[in-house]
Amino acid sequence: MTRQRIVALLVLVACLLWILGSNGFGVGAAAALLPVLTTAGVYAVGGVGLNLQYGHGGLLNFGFVAFMTVGAYVMVLLLPHRSGPGATVAEGVVPLPVALVLATLAAAFLGLLCGIPAIRLRSDYLAIVMIAVAEILRILARDIPSVTGGVHGVLNYSDSLQDLRPEFVDGLADALNVQAFQLWLCVVAWASLVAVTLLVKGLMQTPWGLMLKAVRDDELAVRSLGKSPTVLKLQALALGGAIGGLAGGLLAFQLSQVNPDVFIPQITFFIFAIVTLGGTGSTWGPALGAVVFWTLLTESGALVSQVLGSGTAASATRYVIVGVLLVLLINFRPQGLLGRRRDVVLEF
Repeated sequence: MTRQRIVALLVLVACLLWILGSNGFGVGAAAALLPVLTTAGVYAVGGVGLNLQYGHGGLLNFGFVAFMTVGAYVMVLLLPHRSGPGATVAEGVVPLPVALVLATLAAAFLGLLCGIPAIRLRSDYLAIVMIAVAEILRILARDIPSVTGGVHGVLNYSDSLQDLRPEFVDGLADALNVQAFQLWLCVVAWASLVAVTLLVKGLMQTPWGLMLKAVRDDELAVRSLGKSPTVLKLQALALGGAIGGLAGGLLAFQLSQVNPDVFIPQITFFIFAIVTLGGTGSTWGPALGAVVFWTLLTESGALVSQVLGSGTAASATRYVIVGVLLVLLINFRPQGLLGRRRDVVLEF
């Protein structure tokens, strides 16, 4: 095991011990750890999609939350749910697995739709276009309540996931003194994370993956080989978008309600922070970065609350702390915990 991996493992263990220790390693320690792991798993899935686009393909996408928006809404609207100010009941159209597949396909289609005109732009202009797309989708979701429920959102769809919960999860939840529905969501999130991580890892070892990395490093060299960088970028945008759609569906189950105010630009920058912290272009960087990021965000908030008390100032201060730490990381170790420096040197 390399020194880099040893350091990463120590950081991970330290984060877990920090959470457990802040709860006295007692009965409530597992209950405190579970929400952090669940949130980290959900956001890490999105991190895998963004890492494919940005870390492996060099596509600067500041509107990644757009894929999560499409994935979440397509999934919940295909399941039994209530929506709108009157909590109108809608019957399910397809089972949950089919809804998730359709949600990822819809997000992939969004990647192609946005990528065809935007992919020929320089990376910084592509980032601006994707921010605009994400905001347009959020505003549309707010302004068509007959479909999306508007500001009142969509709710009462979580049973579709919990109905698939196996019995052993209930027994394990009782043993750990945690809620069974949250434990099941955590298991699903991390199982999804492992699946998409292994998928992307396998793809990056194929000629397609090697060519995508070559596009990131030198487009002219790829063109000289007779390959189209535009096609490769479109494929990365679509595949990363599909993974983002899956992350949006998982986030919808975690929140138990979908409304336009959920999918704000802040979500994209959380995921960027996760990818940067874990290691841009690395295989397991999003998983590690997500755990570290959410540990810092939650536990630093608890420390600040002890000093400043609860309130707006305490809530804002934790973001300042995490932001300062990220700035230091970018200056002194831009490759993150598991990344390589050559994977983060991009020319715009």
